[in-house]
Amino acid sequence: MLALRPYQLEAADAVIAGLGQGLRRQLIVLPTGTGKTLVMAELARRLRRRALVLVHRRELVDQTVAKFAMLVPGIELGVVQGPRNAVGARHVTVASVDTLQDPRRLDQLTPDFGAVFADEAHHAVSTKWLHLLRWARCFAADGAVLVGFTATPRRADGVALGHVFQRIAYQRSLLWAIAQGYLCDLRGVAVRTRVSLDPVPLQDGELAEPALARVVNVANRNALVVDAYRQHAPGRRALCFTADVPHAEALAEAFRAAGIPAAAVSGGMAAGRRSQVLAELAAGRLAVLTNCAVLTEGYDEPSVSAVLMARPMVSQALYTQCVGRGTRLFPGKRDCLVIDFADNARRLQLQDLPTLAGGELKLAPRAGEGLRAALARQAALLGPDALAQGLGLEAEAFDLFRRSRFNWLPAGPALVLRLGPGDCLRLVPDAGRTGHFHVVHAGPDGSEHLSDESLDIGYAQGLAEDWARGHLGPFARRDARWRQRQATAKQLAELSRHGIAPGPGLSRGDASDLIERIFAARR
Repeated sequence: MLALRPYQLEAADAVIAGLGQGLRRQLIVLPTGTGKTLVMAELARRLRRRALVLVHRRELVDQTVAKFAMLVPGIELGVVQGPRNAVGARHVTVASVDTLQDPRRLDQLTPDFGAVFADEAHHAVSTKWLHLLRWARCFAADGAVLVGFTATPRRADGVALGHVFQRIAYQRSLLWAIAQGYLCDLRGVAVRTRVSLDPVPLQDGELAEPALARVVNVANRNALVVDAYRQHAPGRRALCFTADVPHAEALAEAFRAAGIPAAAVSGGMAAGRRSQVLAELAAGRLAVLTNCAVLTEGYDEPSVSAVLMARPMVSQALYTQCVGRGTRLFPGKRDCLVIDFADNARRLQLQDLPTLAGGELKLAPRAGEGLRAALARQAALLGPDALAQGLGLEAEAFDLFRRSRFNWLPAGPALVLRLGPGDCLRLVPDAGRTGHFHVVHAGPDGSEHLSDESLDIGYAQGLAEDWARGHLGPFARRDARWRQRQATAKQLAELSRHGIAPGPGLSRGDASDLIERIFAARR
């Protein structure tokens, strides 16, 4: 069974403690990509009540089922969405909010759930969500307990979630997750345009789409978006967020005209065609996907390493959701580049990457600097203890600049952590699930899988490193003392045999890494 990360266990503990205090409607706030669904599954395991999971996008249904099955083997899961109608599941029913708007579908479910989990719970104050929460008796003293999960507790329209939830039981920020190494670094580029947004009115706290599209969907600005990608993010897999569907289609055409493989996705596409386009990006056959509000939630492609904000935004919640599509960890991915197109908006405070860090980051990132480097400068001025306290970190966990203390090395498409002679951990790509890896221990007595199923890269690495901490060998740590010593004569001879003439002062650790890469390339 998969071991949860410390903060996931803390989140579940906080909810259980709140229930003990009589709080029946609680909210958990965690950034995109940090495993909210696993916290949900852990709570279902602990509460032992028949549970209903409400999701609002069909892409989230199968993701939720997979995570529950991974954490709670043997659990009986049912899906109510589209043609699927497993209403009698004993343990957990995962249901689409839109499907349950049909009274005939809702009538087939018995409202005897002991727990309701609301994914993307910032939607919970909407009319259709409230209807389902009342149906499940979440507001009754003897009804189902409600736990909501979101990355963005603020809504663009300003409606407070306090109408539904009694308290935020647990909260961690995007910057905290980046600092801890659970998410990749973010780096921003601002591209100035000559477009004025002054004529565009606000609607529900955001720029009104029809008027906004008329202003930003113009040939010169679209060409600027393409040029910015070519200059700053060539070769990166990118998502581009647009003002409306015609804007997405126009930008996709502009990218293709420049020789960059691109496609537009929209809510009106057939599900099969949209899945095909998303698979083409995952496989690298497309470089850029343009979309209007389709990929802001429920889309999980960890290889995305660039986000193009071709749509200016007022709402921090919407901006955070968009940027969060690029923060997941992936082999070879050093950071996610966010390109903001800074239109002229004298009457508005538009969102950009520095504002996303909020009050936690006191120093604006320099040109080309990631958030981790900005945190490092801030730590140099304020001291690590002050910064750690501000981020809710443990002082000893203040390791912002290296995502892992373990010496992972690329081995073709896999990653290898050498523990000792003839002993290593390997993260092996799952050919059937993009971005997922098998965790394999290869030792003197043979190989064994440490997980029943493949995991996304963040969890695969976490599982491997948790195992490695209990079985530390001499080669695992980046900071092992032997790595700092002079390379041995045997290492230098091996490198020379392969045509490598290292410079003076080569360390034993660097020599070991070079030799490991040579042998990995031959496997």
